[in-house]
Amino acid sequence: MRVTIGIATRGNDINHKLAVWLAQCTELNSMHSLTILIQPSPFSAADGQEKLFKAAYANGSDFLLLIDSDIAPPPFCLNQMLIHDKSIVTAPIWFCDTENNDIHLNISYGIERDGVGRVYVPNPLGGLERIKTGSFGLLLVRRNVLRLFVDVNESYTHWSKMLDDSYINNFSDSIFFAKCDKLGIEAYVDWELRGTGHYKLINLCDDTIYGLIARISGNVEYKKDTNGDVVLELVNQSNKGGLQ
Repeated sequence: MRVTIGIATRGNDINHKLAVWLAQCTELNSMHSLTILIQPSPFSAADGQEKLFKAAYANGSDFLLLIDSDIAPPPFCLNQMLIHDKSIVTAPIWFCDTENNDIHLNISYGIERDGVGRVYVPNPLGGLERIKTGSFGLLLVRRNVLRLFVDVNESYTHWSKMLDDSYINNFSDSIFFAKCDKLGIEAYVDWELRGTGHYKLINLCDDTIYGLIARISGNVEYKKDTNGDVVLELVNQSNKGGLQ
């Protein structure tokens, strides 16, 4: 089985924990043919991601594992995602909306299902679950998806007339998932993939988030740990709003 691991960067901004994971991944996955592509994309993440999709298709990969450069994947996640043999599998990753002091997961079931769009609590039942949208944080895409976009002459990450005008200024991952929905491609989140770290703004990991019983309401401090990573600390936890 041939797998391309693709990472779009702003230059040299790969998190050190991702670099360690890449080294371990090459040692632990000798049964697969791995190609690691690091695509500098200083002006447009979407352009870099588009090149990674196209490169994975061109080199005959069976799967593309797309990883953001600020992500620290959990051990053995590649094999766990491959076992499902689904068109799209993503890991649950915590995101922080610093403007609204809102921590949420990187998936959505669709507004028509939950009335909100954002997801704040992992599924306690675990396993695989269908989703409407996700992110490129840690995303496995099967070749049938890569081929279908080529067959219909669609960009993976850029807006086209396949979507309505409300998507013109959306992020590349939102555009990708919206096109997959239009093309009838099913996407899943694997709730068993615990422990993915997100280091773009703050260290968002399970140990941090699972301790929260309410949304953050502004009483937050940021400081750096011994590795230089910025971590989140609650000063005064607020119950305002409650969990959705």
